[in-house]
Parts: sequence; C-alpha cells; structure tokens
Amino acid sequence: MMKKILLLATLFLFSGCLGDSEEISNFLEIKKNLFSVKIPQFWAEVSPSDFSEIPFSLKPEAIFRSLQESNGTFSNVVFTIEKIPNNISTVEFARSNLEKESVSFFNFQKISEEYLQLSGQQTIFIEFEGQVGLGKKNLRYLQSFLVTNGFGIAITGACEKNSDEDELNVLRKIIKNVNLN
Repeated sequence: MMKKILLLATLFLFSGCLGDSEEISNFLEIKKNLFSVKIPQFWAEVSPSDFSEIPFSLKPEAIFRSLQESNGTFSNVVFTIEKIPNNISTVEFARSNLEKESVSFFNFQKISEEYLQLSGQQTIFIEFEGQVGLGKKNLRYLQSFLVTNGFGIAITGACEKNSDEDELNVLRKIIKNVNLN
C-alpha cells in the first residue's frame, strides 16, 4: 500500500505540462537586440517565412512557437518592433495598438485587460479572441507592449481559441517575463 501511495505521489509531482507551478528556470533565455525572452524547452524560434498567416502590418522581429500542435494550431509568440516618437509612453503605445486591433480583427472580443509592470514599465496586458481575416480560424490572443529608445515593441501570443489553462499560462508566462536589454 505504501508503494502505491509513493508511486501516485511521484506521478502527481511529475505529471502535466507547464502550469503555474512550472519554474521559469526550465525555460531557455533568448537575447535579441532590444529584448530578451524566456521560452519553454519544447518551443523553437522560427523564421517569418516559415510562419503562415502573420496578422501584422509590421515585419516580425522574432517568432517563437510550440513544437506541439493543438487542433492544427501551434501556439506562438510574435515580437514586432516599430519606430515611434520618443515622447510616447508605454501605455499610450499599447492603447494605440489596441484601438487598431479592435477594428482590424474580425469578431474581436476582449476577454480581459490589466495593467502590469513589465521590464520596469507600466503597461497593459490584454487577452482577446478574433480572426485575422474572414473565413480564418478564430484564435485566442494575449498581448503586451514595451517602449525603449524610440521603439515600440508589441508582444503577441496566439493559441487555439479553446486552449486549456495550462497552455494559456505558458503564453502568459512568456509574455510577462520579457525584459528589455
């Protein structure tokens, strides 16, 4: 009986994916020119040319995606960078982007929005659902923003609309642990 309890306890401790209890130290740190990001070990950086349906008018600076598919979708995080005036705050940059997205995504539906500190800056973190085009799959998006030295950085995660909480937590953890270099 004691062996069964010990076995069940061991299985419980080592089961599951990357829920909230997963240590950020199990992530790999990737440094880019303006930022660094920690991604799970089962994710990889991909080239924009290898990535279909980029819903951005700007060329992505970096794209990271899960190697595990869910209903034909690979969860991903995309970084876009644009030149902005030096006097724009992070919150102003975020509001401007969110305003554009609320009209450019089909079936845009805000799920949640919160203010948070990211790399020492007050910013906005939003979750929403939407489609990048008519007839396209409705996806779940998670997004936040940073500003540095006249550049605005949009950090956008995407996953299957009905992703489980573990997958959403992976995206939240990636986005909420971005740092400026």
